[in-house]
Amino acid sequence: MSGKKGHKHYPQSIEEVVTKYKTGVPIRELSREYEISRYAIQS
Repeated sequence: MSGKKGHKHYPQSIEEVVTKYKTGVPIRELSREYEISRYAIQS
């Protein structure tokens, strides 16, 4: 097996999602919209 363990490549930049999260958008809504796990947004 090769590659970094536990790292996924997402179509949208996570930074964009994180900035929306910090402005007060619910993390549950963002994870559905961007299809990113809530854990990935928080970390």
